[in-house]
Amino acid sequence: MEVGRPSKPDDDNGAARDAREILSRANRDSADLFSTHLEKAASHFSGDSEPSADKVELWARRTGRVLGLILLVMLAVNLATGWFF
Repeated sequence: MEVGRPSKPDDDNGAARDAREILSRANRDSADLFSTHLEKAASHFSGDSEPSADKVELWARRTGRVLGLILLVMLAVNLATGWFF
């Protein structure tokens, strides 16, 4: 702070807030794209994407999604190689 110059707490708080917003935006934008999609897929397959109080419904959703993923991989391998069917 300079001598003879009044401090401006409003400007300091505004500048600090702006700096924090810029840093958070830079951190969010620099996040690894693959890890972000991997987290979303893990949430989807674990059944966390749709909250439910019923445990049976949650496990049925998880089982169905995993079986669908296995079928998708099998069909892709079959399309590429003609090995399964």
